Amino acid sequence: FEFSLICFVHDELVIPMEIAQDHKCAYDGDRGPNTGGMGVYSPVKRITPQIIEEALETVMKPMARAMVKETDLSAKDIAYKALVIASELCVFTNNNIIVEEV
Repeated sequence: FEFSLICFVHDELVIPMEIAQDHKCAYDGDRGPNTGGMGVYSPVKRITPQIIEEALETVMKPMARAMVKETDLSAKDIAYKALVIASELCVFTNNNIIVEEV
């Protein structure tokens, strides 16, 4: 399943907002065709504080550090990432994708 993580970013300081998740099914009870998003809901009970911390440490904070380093600018922004939790972990390295079972 996927979730959205939106953070306030100031240089390397990253402060997460509340997690949200798209509501994609056309009918109640997660039934019907996938609409591509009919709004969002929050909180998302399936997303634990540990998942949020991992997303911050492995995605958002490195992104903020890279923005400061690569642009040589002070980053003051709102960063948005749509993240997916799957049964396989995909690791991206030098244009290669390594898939590991979780």
